[in-house]
Amino acid sequence: PAVVDAVTCVNLQLFDDPDEAQAAHHSGITRLLQLGTGYGKTLARRPLPYWQQISLRYSPVGSHHGLRSSLLDAVILELVFESDHKIKSEREFKQAATRLEQGFSGTIELYCNALNKALNAYGDTLNRLSSPHLPEDSKQDIQTQIDYLIYEDFLLEVPLAILLHYPLYFKALQTRLERLAFDPQGDLKKLAQIKPYWSRYLQHWEAHPDDPALDAYRWQLEAYRISLFAPTLKPPTPISPTRLDRGWQAFESTT
Repeated sequence: PAVVDAVTCVNLQLFDDPDEAQAAHHSGITRLLQLGTGYGKTLARRPLPYWQQISLRYSPVGSHHGLRSSLLDAVILELVFESDHKIKSEREFKQAATRLEQGFSGTIELYCNALNKALNAYGDTLNRLSSPHLPEDSKQDIQTQIDYLIYEDFLLEVPLAILLHYPLYFKALQTRLERLAFDPQGDLKKLAQIKPYWSRYLQHWEAHPDDPALDAYRWQLEAYRISLFAPTLKPPTPISPTRLDRGWQAFESTT
């Protein structure tokens, strides 16, 4: 059985699919922690670092109320589930509540700092993308990349460790835009190199949105984009076409 989120309470429910049960259980435990600890009300009342700037930058994507809600869920995911903690008993739930209590304030601050930097870089990149003289294929690829980095509720799918790299991803995008103005054909050649890797990710993402191996491959792609389009910057992890192929093989071995 899984603990299932019913908004104002939680219920127990049986599932035939283990993956579906785990996803529902995570949501249910998250809701139970919110209800049991009162952190939802705490976050709604407390002032948050940089929140005015964050809300303004996020406004084209979604509401600041929704972002606050996502932020709380993300903090719980980070503190309670990211280390693969299993919560199947009252004792494990109490341990999870203790981890949340001990790490809540510090993790909220880390998230707000990271969000502020990420969304500032996001806004600056969008402004640069508005130039009318960019090749359409390059412009469309850049816009797609941005749309897959910042979207409504992205905090629920992007771990803090990855969010901390967002300023680098956007700096690489800005470097690409600068180079694109002087060498559009060179950009198109590099686009042709990454397109097959990106296309096969998109073809499988909807069917496997929660697959850890596919998720790892997705962030490898961001590192590869840096190495291609902004070679003066250092990717957060070593990357090459060979490493990408290995990442894809790791995903295929799980399906």
